[in-house]
Amino acid sequence: MSIKKYKLYLIDLDGTIYNGEKKIKFADQFVDYLNKTKTDYLFLTNNSTKEPKDVIDKLKNLGISTTEEHVYTSSDATKMYLLKKGYSKVYIIGERGLKDTLGDFNQKNNEDVEVVIVGLDRKLTYEKLTKQSILME
Repeated sequence: MSIKKYKLYLIDLDGTIYNGEKKIKFADQFVDYLNKTKTDYLFLTNNSTKEPKDVIDKLKNLGISTTEEHVYTSSDATKMYLLKKGYSKVYIIGERGLKDTLGDFNQKNNEDVEVVIVGLDRKLTYEKLTKQSILME
């Protein structure tokens, strides 16, 4: 395989490495090449429901070998932003991946909230939305 050598590859996952539960043709060979040549790469995903270990499990099931250090989620980006800005009191609407990634923050369910974070929540309720709306007044 002849691939132009770059210092870093930033790679989206869904639609680039896999489509849903199906691996994209040659994705495994491409990642193997990156690993063998020690080329830096990072998988990016806007799926806040998953932690890097969940992404690794999915990739492994598709025959793609990588490590957590090569995965960066939208939850990771949120955490970095909150740290940079100095926010600590958060209210989260989202699933396990987002809540676990932000587990070091003081997750609030009352008026003492600085930040409302909204991610995919397949168990979204009017109660959660109402609480968020009241907190934002």
